[in-house]
Amino acid sequence: MQRKRRKSEDTEDKRYCTSPTMFQTPVADQREQQPARFDQWNVDEVASFLPRHGFNEYSSVFRDHKITGRHLSSLNQQDLLDMDITAVGVQKDLLKLFSDVCRSKGNDLSKVFNDPIHGHIELHPLLIKIIDTPQFQRLRNIKQLGW
Repeated sequence: MQRKRRKSEDTEDKRYCTSPTMFQTPVADQREQQPARFDQWNVDEVASFLPRHGFNEYSSVFRDHKITGRHLSSLNQQDLLDMDITAVGVQKDLLKLFSDVCRSKGNDLSKVFNDPIHGHIELHPLLIKIIDTPQFQRLRNIKQLGW
């Protein structure tokens, strides 16, 4: 005998719908995001990136010097001095920010691992970041034992 479903159960099923639009970001969010690769940023995108990380007063300097995303990875302390950014702490913070951006967004390619049982496995960069967490790495020493 089947029991009748309550109305609340029907609405719960609708909440966990896996429609294709469920995982898409809203249009407003897509406009605010930077391009996937930092080296493709233009002058305005670099200038808009700085205020979001606490460097409001330097966005006009980067715009005046026409710094694009392609230049971020090669900027050094002397370049910042030439741009009249003289505070050493700010220079170091900017260089750290740029190196982090270059490291995190510069690798959009999947990585391939060779597993002795399954062969070559291609993993997305987000999966690599998850695997590199301490919570995931502590599972590394677990052995699967048979009967």
